[in-house]
Amino acid sequence: MSPRGFTERSTQRESGAIAVEFALIAPLLLLLIVVIIDFGRYFFVQISLNSASHEAARIGSLIEVSGVEMQTMARATAPGAAGLATRGQTSSNIIVKACASTTVCTPSTLPTGKLCDINIQRDILYVTVQTTFDWLTPILSNTSPTLTAKAAMLCSI
Repeated sequence: MSPRGFTERSTQRESGAIAVEFALIAPLLLLLIVVIIDFGRYFFVQISLNSASHEAARIGSLIEVSGVEMQTMARATAPGAAGLATRGQTSSNIIVKACASTTVCTPSTLPTGKLCDINIQRDILYVTVQTTFDWLTPILSNTSPTLTAKAAMLCSI
Protein backbone atom coordinates (compact mmCIF):
# COMPACT_ATOMS: atom_id res chain seq x y z
CA MET A 1 0.00 0.00 0.00
CA SER A 2 1.35 3.39 -0.94
CA PRO A 3 0.97 6.49 1.16
CA ARG A 4 -1.94 8.78 0.30
CA GLY A 5 0.17 11.88 -0.42
CA PHE A 6 2.33 10.00 -2.93
CA THR A 7 -0.56 9.21 -5.30
CA GLU A 8 -1.93 12.76 -5.12
CA ARG A 9 1.42 14.27 -6.07
CA SER A 10 1.81 11.73 -8.86
CA THR A 11 -1.53 12.64 -10.47
CA GLN A 12 -0.74 16.36 -10.19
CA ARG A 13 2.53 15.80 -12.03
CA GLU A 14 0.78 13.79 -14.73
CA SER A 15 -1.87 16.45 -15.32
CA GLY A 16 0.87 19.09 -15.57
CA ALA A 17 2.72 16.96 -18.10
CA ILE A 18 -0.46 16.55 -20.15
CA ALA A 19 -0.97 20.33 -20.22
CA VAL A 20 2.60 20.89 -21.43
CA GLU A 21 2.27 18.21 -24.10
CA PHE A 22 -1.01 19.74 -25.30
CA ALA A 23 0.58 23.20 -25.42
CA LEU A 24 3.34 21.81 -27.64
CA ILE A 25 1.06 19.82 -29.96
CA ALA A 26 -1.97 22.20 -30.28
CA PRO A 27 -0.33 24.75 -32.65
CA LEU A 28 0.76 21.96 -34.98
CA LEU A 29 -2.73 20.47 -35.01
CA LEU A 30 -4.30 23.86 -35.73
CA LEU A 31 -1.81 24.48 -38.54
CA LEU A 32 -2.63 21.06 -39.99
CA ILE A 33 -6.37 21.86 -39.93
CA VAL A 34 -5.82 25.21 -41.68
CA VAL A 35 -3.64 23.54 -44.34
CA ILE A 36 -6.35 20.92 -44.97
CA ILE A 37 -8.98 23.67 -45.34
CA ASP A 38 -6.67 25.62 -47.66
CA PHE A 39 -6.06 22.68 -49.97
CA GLY A 40 -9.79 21.92 -49.97
CA ARG A 41 -10.45 25.50 -51.13
CA TYR A 42 -7.69 25.17 -53.74
CA PHE A 43 -9.11 22.01 -55.25
CA PHE A 44 -12.70 23.32 -55.13
CA VAL A 45 -11.70 26.45 -57.06
CA GLN A 46 -9.75 24.38 -59.61
CA ILE A 47 -12.70 22.03 -60.17
CA SER A 48 -15.06 25.02 -60.49
CA LEU A 49 -12.79 26.62 -63.09
CA ASN A 50 -12.64 23.35 -65.04
CA SER A 51 -16.43 23.23 -65.07
CA ALA A 52 -16.68 26.89 -66.08
CA SER A 53 -14.27 26.50 -69.00
CA HIS A 54 -16.06 23.37 -70.21
CA GLU A 55 -19.50 25.01 -70.02
CA ALA A 56 -18.31 28.18 -71.74
CA ALA A 57 -16.74 26.16 -74.56
CA ARG A 58 -19.85 24.00 -74.88
CA ILE A 59 -22.21 26.97 -75.10
CA GLY A 60 -19.86 28.79 -77.46
CA SER A 61 -19.63 25.79 -79.76
CA LEU A 62 -23.37 25.15 -79.91
CA ILE A 63 -24.81 28.66 -80.09
CA GLU A 64 -23.53 31.77 -81.81
CA VAL A 65 -22.57 33.81 -78.76
CA SER A 66 -20.18 36.69 -78.31
CA GLY A 67 -17.16 36.54 -76.09
CA VAL A 68 -18.87 38.69 -73.47
CA GLU A 69 -21.82 36.29 -73.30
CA MET A 70 -19.40 33.39 -72.95
CA GLN A 71 -17.63 35.18 -70.11
CA THR A 72 -20.97 35.73 -68.36
CA MET A 73 -21.73 32.02 -68.75
CA ALA A 74 -18.35 30.99 -67.32
CA ARG A 75 -18.74 33.33 -64.34
CA ALA A 76 -22.28 32.07 -63.69
CA THR A 77 -21.10 28.44 -63.79
CA ALA A 78 -18.52 29.03 -61.03
CA PRO A 79 -20.22 31.54 -58.73
CA GLY A 80 -18.35 30.62 -55.56
CA ALA A 81 -14.91 30.11 -57.05
CA ALA A 82 -13.82 33.76 -57.08
CA GLY A 83 -14.95 34.39 -53.52
CA LEU A 84 -13.10 31.35 -52.23
CA ALA A 85 -9.98 31.98 -54.30
CA THR A 86 -9.41 35.58 -53.28
CA ARG A 87 -10.89 36.98 -50.11
CA GLY A 88 -13.52 39.65 -50.76
CA GLN A 89 -13.58 39.27 -54.55
CA THR A 90 -16.60 38.79 -56.77
CA SER A 91 -16.99 36.87 -60.00
CA SER A 92 -15.24 39.70 -61.87
CA ASN A 93 -12.03 38.11 -60.57
CA ILE A 94 -12.54 35.24 -63.04
CA ILE A 95 -10.81 36.03 -66.34
CA VAL A 96 -12.05 34.33 -69.51
CA LYS A 97 -10.04 34.20 -72.74
CA ALA A 98 -11.14 32.50 -75.94
CA CYS A 99 -10.39 32.08 -79.62
CA ALA A 100 -11.68 29.94 -82.46
CA SER A 101 -9.61 28.86 -85.39
CA THR A 102 -9.01 25.89 -87.66
CA THR A 103 -5.38 26.08 -86.58
CA VAL A 104 -4.26 25.90 -82.99
CA CYS A 105 -4.55 29.31 -81.36
CA THR A 106 -3.57 30.60 -77.96
CA PRO A 107 -6.41 32.39 -76.17
CA SER A 108 -5.03 35.77 -75.17
CA THR A 109 -8.11 38.00 -75.35
CA LEU A 110 -11.88 37.77 -75.37
CA PRO A 111 -13.30 38.74 -78.78
CA THR A 112 -16.43 40.87 -78.82
CA GLY A 113 -17.95 39.17 -81.88
CA LYS A 114 -19.15 35.61 -82.32
CA LEU A 115 -16.46 33.01 -81.89
CA CYS A 116 -17.55 30.02 -83.95
CA ASP A 117 -17.98 30.63 -87.66
CA ILE A 118 -20.60 28.53 -89.45
CA ASN A 119 -18.66 28.86 -92.73
CA ILE A 120 -15.46 27.23 -91.41
CA GLN A 121 -15.52 23.45 -91.20
CA ARG A 122 -13.87 21.86 -88.20
CA ASP A 123 -13.55 25.17 -86.41
CA ILE A 124 -12.36 24.61 -82.84
CA LEU A 125 -13.18 26.86 -79.91
CA TYR A 126 -10.51 27.22 -77.22
CA VAL A 127 -11.44 28.68 -73.83
CA THR A 128 -9.18 29.52 -70.90
CA VAL A 129 -10.58 30.50 -67.51
CA GLN A 130 -8.27 31.71 -64.73
CA THR A 131 -8.18 33.37 -61.34
CA THR A 132 -5.58 34.09 -58.69
CA PHE A 133 -5.62 32.14 -55.44
CA ASP A 134 -4.72 33.49 -51.97
CA TRP A 135 -3.60 31.01 -49.33
CA LEU A 136 -4.85 31.32 -45.75
CA THR A 137 -1.97 29.29 -44.35
CA PRO A 138 0.81 31.59 -43.12
CA ILE A 139 3.52 29.31 -44.52
CA LEU A 140 2.08 29.38 -48.06
CA SER A 141 0.79 32.97 -48.06
CA ASN A 142 3.93 34.32 -49.78
CA THR A 143 2.75 32.90 -53.10
CA SER A 144 -0.46 33.61 -55.02
CA PRO A 145 -0.71 31.04 -57.81
CA THR A 146 -2.88 31.61 -60.85
CA LEU A 147 -5.28 28.70 -61.32
CA THR A 148 -6.03 27.99 -64.95
CA ALA A 149 -8.51 25.70 -66.69
CA LYS A 150 -8.62 25.09 -70.43
CA ALA A 151 -11.24 23.55 -72.68
CA ALA A 152 -11.52 22.95 -76.40
CA MET A 153 -14.64 22.05 -78.38
CA LEU A 154 -15.45 21.52 -82.02
CA CYS A 155 -17.83 24.18 -83.26
CA SER A 156 -21.08 22.52 -84.30
CA ILE A 157 -23.29 25.44 -85.23
